[in-house]
Amino acid sequence: MRPMRQAQPRAHRRYRLGLDPVGTRVKDAAAGTSKPAISRRFIAATERALAARADERRPIAA
Repeated sequence: MRPMRQAQPRAHRRYRLGLDPVGTRVKDAAAGTSKPAISRRFIAATERALAARADERRPIAA
């Protein structure tokens, strides 16, 4: 059975409550966990993955 924090959806106004607790050192050094920050990281990772797939699918010049 999953703890209640994991069972809560992340797409709500107080989604930070659903994040796992971390130490103050990690919290102070961590990058933002706001929705826009997460979206930017997701978009960047998706663009990298799509670029890698596009490179794999390019035909080999004869």
